[in-house]
Amino acid sequence: MLVFVSFAEIIVGDRAPATNDFWFFGYPLAAHLKASLAGGEFPLWNPLSECGIPFLAQWNTLTLYPGSLFYLAFPLEWSLGVFCVLHLYLGGLGAWCLVRRLTGDPMAAAVGGLVYAFSGFNQACQMWPNNAAALGWAPWVFLAVIVATREGGRLIVLGAIAGAMQMLTGAPEIILATWILLAGFVAQEAIRSPGADRRTRLLRFSALIGLVALVSAAQLLPFLDLLAHSPRTGEQTDLSWPIKPLGVVNYLMPLFNTRLTASGRFAHVEQGWIHSYYLGGAALWLIVFAFTSHRRPVLWMAGVAAVFALLLAMGEHMGLYAVVAKVVPLGFTRFPSKFLVVPALLLPLLSAYGMRAFNRSAAAERPTAIVVTSLITLVLLGAAYSALADRPVEGQDQTLRLDNGRDRLLFGLLAIGAIILTAHVREKRTVRLACIGMLFIVWLDFKRHQPNVMVTVPREVYQMPHPVLPSVGDEVLKRRARMALLGKTQLDHAFHSRGSAAEILIHTRIDQFLNLNLMDGVMKFDGFFALWFPEQDELERVLHSWSMTDLRPGLADFMGIAWTSSPDTPLEWRKRPSARPLITAGQAPVFEDAAASVARLSEPKFDSSKIVSLRPGAKASVNAGASADASVEILRFDPHDIAFTVDTPVPTMAVIAQCFHPNWKPAIDGQPATLLRANHAFQAVNVPAGRHEIRLRYIDWSFRAGCALSLSGLLLLGGLWRHWRPSAATSKR
Repeated sequence: MLVFVSFAEIIVGDRAPATNDFWFFGYPLAAHLKASLAGGEFPLWNPLSECGIPFLAQWNTLTLYPGSLFYLAFPLEWSLGVFCVLHLYLGGLGAWCLVRRLTGDPMAAAVGGLVYAFSGFNQACQMWPNNAAALGWAPWVFLAVIVATREGGRLIVLGAIAGAMQMLTGAPEIILATWILLAGFVAQEAIRSPGADRRTRLLRFSALIGLVALVSAAQLLPFLDLLAHSPRTGEQTDLSWPIKPLGVVNYLMPLFNTRLTASGRFAHVEQGWIHSYYLGGAALWLIVFAFTSHRRPVLWMAGVAAVFALLLAMGEHMGLYAVVAKVVPLGFTRFPSKFLVVPALLLPLLSAYGMRAFNRSAAAERPTAIVVTSLITLVLLGAAYSALADRPVEGQDQTLRLDNGRDRLLFGLLAIGAIILTAHVREKRTVRLACIGMLFIVWLDFKRHQPNVMVTVPREVYQMPHPVLPSVGDEVLKRRARMALLGKTQLDHAFHSRGSAAEILIHTRIDQFLNLNLMDGVMKFDGFFALWFPEQDELERVLHSWSMTDLRPGLADFMGIAWTSSPDTPLEWRKRPSARPLITAGQAPVFEDAAASVARLSEPKFDSSKIVSLRPGAKASVNAGASADASVEILRFDPHDIAFTVDTPVPTMAVIAQCFHPNWKPAIDGQPATLLRANHAFQAVNVPAGRHEIRLRYIDWSFRAGCALSLSGLLLLGGLWRHWRPSAATSKR
């Protein structure tokens, strides 16, 4: 009921989510997946972004996630928002089941489920469909794996299925945090078990990891292949967007050190990854009570893990991150603030254990524990409010922040009072009403903790056709040329917009900002993806910067950029007549290393019609000489199949302005040929004299091998399910 009330405008109303990455990232990916499948293409390769880049292998595109069938089957402008909300409900229900199984306390389960589902972190993560889905499955993975390691049998199959479902959501940080925490929980249970039982539990856990990896191989193998070609390997030292030490205040005062954006959402000044991780006074009181009343090792392990991750989230502001980074490659997370995932998973469970401890405390012990817990909580709430009051943000309304802070204090006190009241009523119906009232207060606090945690706009904003594209050339609409949003345009019209949320979305849609070109099937040289080719990224930085009002002409011509935004007139596109076709031939090869190639392409006078830069290692397989008068006819330029003819009097080079990847397999007149890296990041084929038909096909052997492994994994799970039949006694129960 509370989920429905919280998101009624998305479920049955006429509005759709529009918070940052939902509009710029999640929705375009879903639109591209849906359009590709509707057109009969399974999207292994995305030709529209980054001059061509793998799509399924990105992992976070949800291409193989079974839950994606929901938004593929219904109108996307409605179904993708509901998809996220359903996973928020799934996560809350899973947390309820997990706590109920671990504690046997229904009230503790209700608290754990409510705090998990409606915490600021989970609500903010609704802007990423893949993260929303991974968080929705996390409690179920905890539950299924814990029970499977304890009892074995068919529960191992269920644990593998739950783990594979989360694995296919493509949220690496959440998935990794889930399994690391599970490993710690299983290890501490195994240590406390007898020798034979210890070995059995560890063996079951290892088997679960293997089964999950096997079933998910169709996604994992392409991802690992793309990761090997991407700079995001964990070795980078990008420490942007850490939270500052005082960022812990945002757990209690959500508007602390935040700035109001044009869309009406509050964003943290220190970091831009997550805009809320509010926990609230009631959950804090329960967590403190758990630690003042409990002596269970698992509780203290969870607390230490949460604090450890919080210190890592502070990045360079604390020395711990630098120490751990010397042992473990932390760069794969990109932003230290992503370590907030761990507290987001653990703190709701700790609050549930606090509720359990409160319910089970003896009457004589309760007063002291209540007083100590209340004093600690009030001190922390008061300190958080003082920090909020003492640190206004320049140019922002401090009155709004203080009013919000006082509301958080009030709701915290009301919820704490309601928790204490549940222990002092005796009549069964009154107890039930007190518990429901307490849960309602906690929910209302989460619901009102921050304005526009999930920004929404009228659904027709998503349904509108692009107002400018019909006026651009056919070569763009037919995917034979690219568009480019100038850096100056991005800076002025995307980041500095002062319109309403709907106006910002419309403007950025016209500008084809980030991934919005995927909604219209238009090719661009840039994009917004978790994994990328470093060579293309290097040339992208050469091509333009945030402040530039034009492009490097020679490089832009080679990339086939036929239209650019106007640096002077907002929301207008201008034609570049000098843009070259995406496939050309006749260039004279020069052999040089990467640095020399980038330097050549950086020259404003670079002429891609005369010269093609190749790696020195290609010299032995190239017999082309000086530039030749060759002609090219493009037969098709499909996502996974490119065909063209070259007519040349002498051996020459055919150059394709699409990113190099070894999965592209060329053939000349049906005979296999060698794909060469050209112009640092692109493709070329050595063509003999005469008229020839060249065909390039995208063949992803890692995906094919992964499909075979996933199928074998599913068959294995089916066999195990039949083999581990429940006993007669179990069936009777």
